[in-house]
Amino acid sequence: MSTQKNRILLIYYRLFKPGGVTKTMINLANELVKTNDVTILLLIKNHEAYFELDSRVKVISIDTFSHIAFSKGCVFLNTNIGRKVPFRTILKAYLYDYGAYKVLKEWINSHHQNYDTIIPCLYKLSAYLSSNKKISNKVVTWEKNSFEGVNKFWQFFPKTYYKNIKGVVTLNNEGKNYYSMFNSNVHKIYNIIGEPYESNVLDFNLKEKYITYDGRLSKEKNVDQLIEIYANSGIAKNFKLNIIGYGELLPSLIDLSKKLNIEERVIFHGMLKPLEVNKILCQSKIIMLTSSTEGLPNVLVEGMMTGNILVSYNCKYGPSEIINSNNGFLVDIYNKSDMTKILDQLNDNPQLVKDLCESSYKESINWRKENIVRQWQDVMN
Repeated sequence: MSTQKNRILLIYYRLFKPGGVTKTMINLANELVKTNDVTILLLIKNHEAYFELDSRVKVISIDTFSHIAFSKGCVFLNTNIGRKVPFRTILKAYLYDYGAYKVLKEWINSHHQNYDTIIPCLYKLSAYLSSNKKISNKVVTWEKNSFEGVNKFWQFFPKTYYKNIKGVVTLNNEGKNYYSMFNSNVHKIYNIIGEPYESNVLDFNLKEKYITYDGRLSKEKNVDQLIEIYANSGIAKNFKLNIIGYGELLPSLIDLSKKLNIEERVIFHGMLKPLEVNKILCQSKIIMLTSSTEGLPNVLVEGMMTGNILVSYNCKYGPSEIINSNNGFLVDIYNKSDMTKILDQLNDNPQLVKDLCESSYKESINWRKENIVRQWQDVMN
């Protein structure tokens, strides 16, 4: 006797750019489609997915740029006259958000009957859908952003409408406690890391003396601090530093490495495909993270799955739920001195490095996809 499949709709803006939300959404879709009907609705016209997407996942795109709020309002704000309008940048963002809301609402009202569960993958999309009475009982919001980092306008929606939705999935304990004030069906579920990391079989003898950062090169990541910490540690004499990723700060970070006279020790890789990142992480021994804020940093879990020691600021939120004495070190946020001391300790103790690399890899068993998929099935049923 066959069991009817759950019809799932995931909603996001795009697939063609690399990023944490895109990556984890595709990983989830690739697993859920094995036992369910899965569709991804995109708010920007479809392009080829940056990450590998299972061919069984259907992709639909709608053009939210076509709404008059963007096609007329935002275009005007780009004219010579429009550039003189006060708060122009903020106004452009809200005009697009309003247009996206109207286009999405029209599509959802016409097609929601084709789906059993609707999962918006960003807080703005969750706000739109939770306020729609026609579908709120089908909505499971996926809260990836720190609730503290969202402005008061968007915070209004959980407080007012989340009581009506099917459930909430969040990434950490703080998020679970927060959203439990507004909905009784709140679950903490970690991200699926997926392939190629899940299939790694490591040979620790092939690891080399590399420290790795993988992520955006933007202000909140504090990669300048990471480079300074590395430069001030004795480890810079023995370990090279991989910087994977791209962002507006790349030129200034390259200049910083030259100023600190470590340009020969720092490798700026730019944006890499997942297989290329996995290969570098498998060769690396230490992952560093110096963010001001996170939701749940995938790179730390990827670091475990590739046998790396995790060294991170204890920022809100996520690192403290991942890092323990078996896989690495947590440092008070912005305490560059203490992080330098940890790198010195690792530099002076090769046996400690070897032991922690191996135990970090063993810790990754707790983050494998089978348990995460089962938790999602429980939320939707």
